[in-house]
Amino acid sequence: MTNFSEELEQRLKSMEIEQEQQSRVINDLGEMDEIIRNIEAALAKIDNYRIKQSEDSFERDELEETRRMERELERMEKQELGGPGKGIAPKRSSMQSISPEQPQKTALKPSTNPTTPSYVICLMLNPKSPQEWSGKGWREPGKGLRYTNLEQAKQTFQKLKKQLPSYPLKIFKR
Repeated sequence: MTNFSEELEQRLKSMEIEQEQQSRVINDLGEMDEIIRNIEAALAKIDNYRIKQSEDSFERDELEETRRMERELERMEKQELGGPGKGIAPKRSSMQSISPEQPQKTALKPSTNPTTPSYVICLMLNPKSPQEWSGKGWREPGKGLRYTNLEQAKQTFQKLKKQLPSYPLKIFKR
C-alpha cells in the first residue's frame, strides 16, 4: 500500500501544482485583458488621428492646388498684360489664342434686354466669387465677356477646357 499512497501523494502534488499554474494563467489573462483594452484604446486614438490627419492633408492638398492655380493665372495675366502698370501693349500669349479670332459683334454684346439671356464662362476656384473670362484673361465677377449665343460660349469653353484641363470651368446663364 505504500506504493499506492506515494502514487496518490504524487498525483495530488501534481494536481496542486497544475492548479497553481492555472490560477497564475487566469490572473495573467485578467491582466492581459486590461492590457488589451489599453492597447485598443491607444489604437482607436491612432486611427482617429490618422483619419483626421488624412482629412487635413486632403484639405491642405486641395488648398495648395487652388493656390498653385491662382499663381499660374496671375503669371499668365501678367505675361498677357506685360506686367502690372507698365503700359506696354499686351504680348501675344497662349491665352489670347483661345479667344475667338473674329467673334460676331452680336454674340459678344452685353445684353441690354433683360429677357435675352447671356452666357458667361467662369473659373470656379472661388465658387462664391468666380472669375469671368473676358476674351483676353480672367476678370472679376461682372467684368467678363457675355455671349448671347450659347453655341459660341460652348466653343470658347471647349477651347479653354482644352488649354486648361485641370481648371474648374463652368458656363453660367445670366
